[in-house]
Amino acid sequence: MDVLVDTRIYSGLTELGEFADRIAGFPSNPQDERNCDFGAPGKRYAGGYCRLHFRCIDSVVNARLDIAIDDDEGRHESATAKLGFSVIAADIHGFISRLQEIEKEQFGEAHLRMSI
Repeated sequence: MDVLVDTRIYSGLTELGEFADRIAGFPSNPQDERNCDFGAPGKRYAGGYCRLHFRCIDSVVNARLDIAIDDDEGRHESATAKLGFSVIAADIHGFISRLQEIEKEQFGEAHLRMSI
């Protein structure tokens, strides 16, 4: 079963590449954690907010992605969502490659499959 969580992220020209660089090599050890924030929570930043928190959940380096999303209060009703799911390291590598392509093309979508 595929579950799709869709959010639009407006970023600077180099932000997706920086994000890809930040999560490259994850997970490297059982204590590995990586965070990335896009935008800012609350009304301070147009376009909303998204936090991605990659972390290991056990000693064999199984990984989880926790996501927090705040909607743009200027365009929609105030809404937030928090969710998390397991991810596979090989899928993270493909996600990173797609992020790098999007930065080059200046448009696109990147998908990270959840592990079931």
